[in-house]
Amino acid sequence: MADEVLGAVDDEIPAHLARAAVEGLLCGLAGVALVTELGSFDFTTGSVFLIPVIAAAVLGGVGHPYGAMLGALVIGLATALDATYFSPTYQDVVAFLVLIVVLLVRPQGIFAEVASQKEVAA
Repeated sequence: MADEVLGAVDDEIPAHLARAAVEGLLCGLAGVALVTELGSFDFTTGSVFLIPVIAAAVLGGVGHPYGAMLGALVIGLATALDATYFSPTYQDVVAFLVLIVVLLVRPQGIFAEVASQKEVAA
Protein backbone atom coordinates (compact mmCIF):
# COMPACT_ATOMS: atom_id res chain seq x y z
CA MET A 1 0.00 0.00 0.00
CA ALA A 2 2.70 2.50 0.98
CA ASP A 3 4.75 1.58 -2.06
CA GLU A 4 1.81 2.33 -4.34
CA VAL A 5 1.20 5.68 -2.67
CA LEU A 6 4.82 6.72 -3.14
CA GLY A 7 4.80 5.82 -6.83
CA ALA A 8 6.99 2.72 -6.59
CA VAL A 9 4.38 0.47 -8.16
CA ASP A 10 6.31 -0.66 -11.23
CA ASP A 11 9.61 -1.19 -9.41
CA GLU A 12 11.06 1.72 -11.36
CA ILE A 13 12.02 3.32 -8.07
CA PRO A 14 12.74 1.04 -5.11
CA ALA A 15 10.37 1.68 -2.23
CA HIS A 16 13.12 2.51 0.27
CA LEU A 17 14.54 5.18 -2.05
CA ALA A 18 11.10 6.74 -2.52
CA ARG A 19 10.56 6.80 1.24
CA ALA A 20 14.01 8.32 1.79
CA ALA A 21 13.24 11.01 -0.79
CA VAL A 22 9.96 11.90 0.91
CA GLU A 23 11.68 11.99 4.32
CA GLY A 24 14.41 14.24 2.94
CA LEU A 25 11.88 16.61 1.41
CA LEU A 26 9.92 16.82 4.67
CA CYS A 27 13.10 17.47 6.67
CA GLY A 28 14.12 20.18 4.24
CA LEU A 29 10.69 21.76 4.50
CA ALA A 30 10.96 21.69 8.30
CA GLY A 31 14.36 23.38 8.08
CA VAL A 32 12.99 26.12 5.85
CA ALA A 33 10.07 26.65 8.25
CA LEU A 34 12.51 26.85 11.16
CA VAL A 35 14.71 29.44 9.44
CA THR A 36 11.72 31.59 8.51
CA GLU A 37 10.57 31.48 12.15
CA LEU A 38 13.95 32.17 13.77
CA GLY A 39 15.40 34.49 11.15
CA SER A 40 18.86 32.89 11.22
CA PHE A 41 20.41 29.46 11.33
CA ASP A 42 23.79 28.30 12.61
CA PHE A 43 25.37 25.18 14.12
CA THR A 44 23.91 25.81 17.59
CA THR A 45 20.27 26.11 16.49
CA GLY A 46 19.42 22.42 16.92
CA SER A 47 20.64 22.19 20.51
CA VAL A 48 17.70 24.32 21.62
CA PHE A 49 15.26 21.58 20.57
CA LEU A 50 17.25 18.60 21.83
CA ILE A 51 15.63 18.10 25.28
CA PRO A 52 12.01 18.50 24.10
CA VAL A 53 12.56 16.15 21.14
CA ILE A 54 14.18 13.46 23.30
CA ALA A 55 11.44 13.86 25.90
CA ALA A 56 8.76 13.45 23.23
CA ALA A 57 10.40 10.33 21.81
CA VAL A 58 10.78 8.72 25.25
CA LEU A 59 7.25 9.68 26.24
CA GLY A 60 5.81 8.05 23.12
CA GLY A 61 7.85 4.88 23.34
CA VAL A 62 10.53 3.34 21.17
CA GLY A 63 9.44 2.15 17.75
CA HIS A 64 6.07 3.84 17.57
CA PRO A 65 5.80 7.01 15.45
CA TYR A 66 2.27 7.80 16.63
CA GLY A 67 3.55 7.63 20.19
CA ALA A 68 6.28 10.13 19.30
CA MET A 69 3.63 12.44 17.84
CA LEU A 70 1.51 12.12 20.98
CA GLY A 71 4.61 12.69 23.10
CA ALA A 72 5.44 15.82 21.10
CA LEU A 73 1.90 17.08 21.62
CA VAL A 74 2.08 16.48 25.38
CA ILE A 75 5.52 18.11 25.68
CA GLY A 76 4.39 21.05 23.56
CA LEU A 77 1.27 21.58 25.66
CA ALA A 78 3.23 21.28 28.91
CA THR A 79 5.86 23.81 27.84
CA ALA A 80 3.23 26.19 26.42
CA LEU A 81 1.16 26.04 29.61
CA ASP A 82 4.30 26.64 31.65
CA ALA A 83 5.15 29.66 29.52
CA THR A 84 1.60 30.97 29.92
CA TYR A 85 1.19 30.58 33.66
CA PHE A 86 4.77 30.76 34.94
CA SER A 87 7.88 31.90 33.12
CA PRO A 88 8.87 31.19 29.51
CA THR A 89 12.47 30.70 30.62
CA TYR A 90 11.50 27.41 32.30
CA GLN A 91 10.16 25.68 29.18
CA ASP A 92 13.17 23.38 28.88
CA VAL A 93 12.98 22.60 32.58
CA VAL A 94 9.37 21.48 32.20
CA ALA A 95 10.27 19.24 29.24
CA PHE A 96 13.12 17.75 31.26
CA LEU A 97 10.83 17.19 34.26
CA VAL A 98 8.29 15.41 32.06
CA LEU A 99 11.13 13.25 30.75
CA ILE A 100 12.23 12.37 34.31
CA VAL A 101 8.67 11.59 35.44
CA VAL A 102 8.08 9.34 32.43
CA LEU A 103 11.36 7.51 33.03
CA LEU A 104 10.43 6.97 36.67
CA VAL A 105 6.78 5.98 36.15
CA ARG A 106 6.80 4.16 32.81
CA PRO A 107 10.29 3.87 31.31
CA GLN A 108 9.08 1.98 28.24
CA GLY A 109 6.84 4.89 27.15
CA ILE A 110 3.13 5.17 26.44
CA PHE A 111 2.93 2.80 23.46
CA ALA A 112 5.45 0.21 24.64
CA GLU A 113 3.11 -2.73 24.10
CA VAL A 114 3.13 -2.15 20.38
CA ALA A 115 6.90 -1.82 20.28
CA SER A 116 7.40 -5.05 22.24
CA GLN A 117 4.97 -6.89 19.94
CA LYS A 118 6.98 -5.72 16.95
CA GLU A 119 10.17 -6.80 18.77
CA VAL A 120 11.63 -3.30 18.54
CA ALA A 121 12.15 -2.86 22.27
CA ALA A 122 13.37 -5.42 24.78
